[in-house]
Amino acid sequence: MKGIEVNLVRIVLKVSFVIYSVAIMAKDINIYLGETELPPYHIHTTAQVYANVNLLILGQLIESVDGFRIKPKLLDNFYYDIKTDKYVLKLKEGLKFHNGREVTSKDLEFTLLRGFYSSDKSFFHTYLGNIKGVRKIKKGDLFKSGSVEGLQIKDNLTVEISLIGPNPSLFHSLSAPYFSLVPIEALDNDYLSWKKYPIGAGDYKVTKAFDGEKTKLKKFGKDAKFENVTLYSKLNSDIDFAIDYVKGLNPFYSKLPFAVRILEFSNKHSLGRDKKFQRLINGIMEEIDFSDNKISYDSASLLPKHFWGHHKKQKQKVNIEKLAKEYKNKEIASIVYTPKEFSERHLFYMNKIKDKFIEY
Repeated sequence: MKGIEVNLVRIVLKVSFVIYSVAIMAKDINIYLGETELPPYHIHTTAQVYANVNLLILGQLIESVDGFRIKPKLLDNFYYDIKTDKYVLKLKEGLKFHNGREVTSKDLEFTLLRGFYSSDKSFFHTYLGNIKGVRKIKKGDLFKSGSVEGLQIKDNLTVEISLIGPNPSLFHSLSAPYFSLVPIEALDNDYLSWKKYPIGAGDYKVTKAFDGEKTKLKKFGKDAKFENVTLYSKLNSDIDFAIDYVKGLNPFYSKLPFAVRILEFSNKHSLGRDKKFQRLINGIMEEIDFSDNKISYDSASLLPKHFWGHHKKQKQKVNIEKLAKEYKNKEIASIVYTPKEFSERHLFYMNKIKDKFIEY
């Protein structure tokens, strides 16, 4: 692939995803999201609430399934074209937004670019920032179809993406509901905030906006499991399902891994470009036991073959002690992406890595 080389060591950890629920045998469901004064679809609500609400309403372009495999959801197909060095996304035919309007490739183009026009913080820069031409977008600009070099419309259902450098995680990033289809007419001028409430092409549509206590949804897509969903932001006795701990509800443990931890080497630093140093770090990460019966389980068996990095079945065994001698007393700066305070899980991962590095 052309462009700047991006080097990643990717650690996939299966963390116990606990949901608290009672037995559900009804057509309707009441979900407790957690205490909040903001609408659950507000861009400044908690990440956990925002992600769950977006999943219900916006759905996913690409669906993540067991072992972090991915398959099309709202897309009909996606692939990397090695001849043109482009990533191709094709929408399913007949898709409609909750407002009744047909979805086209222009909506997909807008969906993937909208965060770059806003002065508010978003994940667009982190995950889609290497799309060719997005760095020329100025905050406050108005969206204009066809104005970004790296995102071109091929036909009414298809867009092609060109990057400034390889990104093996692009399709996995697009499985986040955060990047799913939205109609421009439903958003404010910042392209991130809703005028009234979210409108997407997901399995559930909003029938009643947040009233300070709850938000009501109704079945829209064929894959929706319930006729009506009520999202509560205040705890009450009608709760069937909760994404936060609620006394009296039984815990349900998801079989799917939901957390990805990434070590990314910067090409701007001499050590980041050093292939031996990359092998050394990868070898050390292989030795770390990230298992913990409260936080995570063995990750190596969960890692699909198309991932780079942390995998037990390496072709070559890294001689860590020999490689480590070359880098004694050298320092490299690292950044940990986290909220304002480190959680128990953040500290668990950091301490595991630090302790293993100290050994060498």
